[in-house]
Amino acid sequence: MTGALTLALDIRTYWLHARGEGGGADFDLVMETDADGFPLLRGRHVAGLLRLALERARAWQWFEEDDFADIIPDLLVGTRVQREPDDPKKEKPRKRRETIPGCLDIRSARVPDRLRRALIPPGVTKEDEAARYEALFRRIDSTAIDEIRGVAKQAHLRSVEAAIPLPLVFDVHHTPEDLLAWVNSLADKDERKAEMDAVEAAEKRWQTWLGIAWPALDEVGAKRTRGFGRLGYTPLKAEGERS
Repeated sequence: MTGALTLALDIRTYWLHARGEGGGADFDLVMETDADGFPLLRGRHVAGLLRLALERARAWQWFEEDDFADIIPDLLVGTRVQREPDDPKKEKPRKRRETIPGCLDIRSARVPDRLRRALIPPGVTKEDEAARYEALFRRIDSTAIDEIRGVAKQAHLRSVEAAIPLPLVFDVHHTPEDLLAWVNSLADKDERKAEMDAVEAAEKRWQTWLGIAWPALDEVGAKRTRGFGRLGYTPLKAEGERS
């Protein structure tokens, strides 16, 4: 099974995907936006979310009857870089596949075109752009709490720029070229065959695997432990496996 999927995220709460820099005197964190000023989730973050969903599905034994269950997350999304416990800044790749990418190309999640057209009509003015910005974003203020006294700490007010609940869509493409190049570079014949079997299985079943793991994806963005980025369930109809 080759090709691509377009997947939808139904965000039900305020959500935050911040740029690297802060917002000066106004905000501690500022939303990441695209060229048109709409909020988005970068592809790298979306890939991390899919990895989390796949790892949950594996841990919950949703792939229990699949011969490749143990390696599905790495096979689709690529291997994770591990960090040595004695030096959290030093990256240590896994032995298996090291940092070889997976077979999927996961794009950024963006506001759908239909909603964009509704929010940016022909002949839009600067005033319209300002109004659109006010409609899409909210200032969320919070303060640190003294754990002992249970009251707000002095001079600890934090402000973030969050996006309103919105639908987002993103594309996933099956692009195994880099993974195949690594497999073909393996010197050990048996190892090369085992890895090629896994790549061929992914070509047939990647959409099915995503469909199995999809319900495990329930939140996006930053500050998820504080209620940001909650998702409503959007059914994903994975196509059947190719014989």
